Amino acid sequence: MIMQPHPRLGHDSRPSFSAILVAGSWNEPYNLLARNVEQAGYLVLVAHSGAEALAIAKTHSRPIHLLLADDTVASPALIRDLSPYQPEIRVLVIAAPEETLARIKELLEPGEEY
Repeated sequence: MIMQPHPRLGHDSRPSFSAILVAGSWNEPYNLLARNVEQAGYLVLVAHSGAEALAIAKTHSRPIHLLLADDTVASPALIRDLSPYQPEIRVLVIAAPEETLARIKELLEPGEEY
């Protein structure tokens, strides 16, 4: 699934890391992360598994500068396999214990979504 940049942002206002691959077993906090990154003007590519992330990396026509992955997807093998197709890719692994996710929910205003 490819999310396009926020309509208010033109091509010239897109940050230098223009394409970001977000990969993981998504739930509410990670969906919020992907939306915020998209609203900041990045092209967001979404994968739900390591195999899907690798397939996107192989076929995407432009460089992917950053992989944001949760700890269920990120592995040394995935990172190694991405390199030939996306040599400039950097990796950021996100891990949040269930207690942290529960605390995030507590901080939201009533009716506010992730």
